[in-house]
Amino acid sequence: MANQKKKAKSSRAKMVVLSIVGLVLIFSIFPRAKTIYELSLRKDALLEQQKIVEVQNKELSIKLKQSEQLQEVEKIAREKLGMIKPGEKYIVPVEEK
Repeated sequence: MANQKKKAKSSRAKMVVLSIVGLVLIFSIFPRAKTIYELSLRKDALLEQQKIVEVQNKELSIKLKQSEQLQEVEKIAREKLGMIKPGEKYIVPVEEK
């Protein structure tokens, strides 16, 4: 009988120790798992943003190459800056109201 009481106390002590270890593991792992999940979501969002920026970068590279061509420079100078070649006359369009 004394042997059975020792075994019962020993198994109860083991259960208490295992419960405490389990609780410590749960409370230490849960915040880390939450952080990992949040970082994973942030990574996905940043990858999507990177794709968008890469597309915009390609578009801007094309526009830059086009703007370096002499015809495009002349078009911008004439349309936006109102510049003319020597000997040309500038005609200002008048809008009727």
